[in-house]
Amino acid sequence: MMAKEILVAEDDKFSQVMLTAMLKGTGAAVTITDNGEKCVKAFAANPKKFRLILMDIYMPVMDGYKATEAIRKMDAKVAIIGLSGDSDAKTVEAAKKAGMTRIIQKPLKKAEIQNIIKEM
Repeated sequence: MMAKEILVAEDDKFSQVMLTAMLKGTGAAVTITDNGEKCVKAFAANPKKFRLILMDIYMPVMDGYKATEAIRKMDAKVAIIGLSGDSDAKTVEAAKKAGMTRIIQKPLKKAEIQNIIKEM
């Protein structure tokens, strides 16, 4: 079985620390980027490395929607989970349109994150 490699795009430093803590112990290696553009570059550098992307929606430089669209041009199958404080229908619809696999609500819950990892 391939090692679980997770790419995280999150601009908030506190959220980066929390996600890293939640992912610790799952056996997954984690790469953190702080905006969508860096996430796309990290993915493009080694597309087969990552099995899951946790993508904040609202970030500087390039938001999660545009980053997801760019990644989808390279890989239609990698799981991209949108992370957002908004769960309204407009946000969910925009996430689906961009190509996100699903969206989860912030604040993130450890059990929910770990269940996503198990599904990989």
